[in-house]
Amino acid sequence: MTALLIARFPGDPERLLEAYDRAHQLVMNHPGPPFGELRHHFAVGHDSLYLVGVWQSEAHITARFSDPTFQRLLQSAHFPPPDDAQLTILRLHAILPPLGQPSPAATSVEKETNENVREPVLEPLQWPAGVMDKP
Repeated sequence: MTALLIARFPGDPERLLEAYDRAHQLVMNHPGPPFGELRHHFAVGHDSLYLVGVWQSEAHITARFSDPTFQRLLQSAHFPPPDDAQLTILRLHAILPPLGQPSPAATSVEKETNENVREPVLEPLQWPAGVMDKP
């Protein structure tokens, strides 16, 4: 069953970002078998970095994070080991838009801009009446 991973790596965000960039470069340059990650997002908090990923299954997450070769690669980039992270693994109920399909917003952005430059088009959220009212 598809799983969502949220991993929080506490520490100095600037140092973690530098280590993440090094580790990501090594991962991308280190060919190997597919490891089950379908989407990968990395975000910065004020005292942590967050990895949010969509995986084929919880077993794929466990296998990847416990792989000694992967752990050595992270260590060589001075990125913290997975054991240092606060991991949350959830059963994923839905992905919108579905994997492999473009977002309707992305399609409209591509039509509105130069095909080599994608600029975000942010629309204000329209909440139903009363939803965001304070009690």
